[in-house]
Amino acid sequence: EQQMKALKVLVNIGRTESNIEPIISVKIMQMLHSLLKHDDWRIREGSARALGVLCEWPACEKVAREDGIILDLVQNLSHPSEVVVIQSAKTIITLTKEPSSQKAVRACGGLNPLLKLMASSNDMLRLQGVWAFSHLLEDEQFQQDFFEAGGVRSLLMLLGSPNPGIQFRVLVGLGNL
Repeated sequence: EQQMKALKVLVNIGRTESNIEPIISVKIMQMLHSLLKHDDWRIREGSARALGVLCEWPACEKVAREDGIILDLVQNLSHPSEVVVIQSAKTIITLTKEPSSQKAVRACGGLNPLLKLMASSNDMLRLQGVWAFSHLLEDEQFQQDFFEAGGVRSLLMLLGSPNPGIQFRVLVGLGNL
């Protein structure tokens, strides 16, 4: 219970730039990283949520990339709890606004788990997958991997989705090819 409260507080304080340096210096990012592997799905989800807020800041994005946080986020895309998967995907989306994190997601094997999200019957999972690809397809090497894995066909199939958010992200992704 205390961990959940602490995670909620971190989400709130992480929205203020002046708090970022202390968060980094006392290694809160590393603590959140360890919680991405917690047995309780609520702790995993809360940790991914806090990391997503913090990684809006370039200094935190750099820590996430350099300390291996991206690998655990990618691994959480296969977690049985959909809320853990969704929040991990949202944090990956935040991170992949930056080219260096796009490369890190590729290096961590993010392609196949994200393709599985796009193939899900859950609209929210599909949206997270296609949104991540709309960023990742800015990277030329990722584009090549995406083509080889049949990702373009998956994107085109989603163009017919009744969800306008999915349609928009598909068009952004296709525009990056």
